[in-house]
Amino acid sequence: MARLTEEKTLEIQSSITMTILLVSFSMLFGTLLLGYMIYRARATQWPPMGVEIPSLFAPSLSTLFIVLSSISYFLMESSIKSLNKNKKFYFWTTEVFIFAFAISQLNLWNQLGLVGIKSDSGILGSMIYGFTWIHAGHIFIGFLLVSSLYRVVYSPEVSFKNILKVKNYGLIWHFLGAVWLLLYLLLFVF
Repeated sequence: MARLTEEKTLEIQSSITMTILLVSFSMLFGTLLLGYMIYRARATQWPPMGVEIPSLFAPSLSTLFIVLSSISYFLMESSIKSLNKNKKFYFWTTEVFIFAFAISQLNLWNQLGLVGIKSDSGILGSMIYGFTWIHAGHIFIGFLLVSSLYRVVYSPEVSFKNILKVKNYGLIWHFLGAVWLLLYLLLFVF
């Protein structure tokens, strides 16, 4: 049996770590979503009596920004691998869209409060805020990870370790985007 190269070993370890991390995130959000779906299935009226459905504008805007950030991240990752000069543009575009997502989340929380949905206004309010706050915490971590790629983006050469880092941070970022899409559909659309 041939010996594994250092790069292949690093890639396998990285893949195992990312799998464990993403499964952990999935279990957290899956548990919360299951609780929400049970609550909604048992509800005799939807939305609950006295709850006004907020406008779809703020959550839709958040969705647009996170989708655009995921696309620009993908383009940044491709540019880094090919040493394309556009990698800096895509890096900063991704950062701007992440920041825009965060601002749109603040607007969403404001809109929810204006229609009476607050973290202490019952089960629905606490669930919506719980989901979005937990997601916002993960988005903050994702923002820090993406921001830490600054050195990789501005480096004239890219090492195998840096390519793995960009790939893994991308997996986390795209996962957070997929979670938001699911939250958007379940909490605000359906």
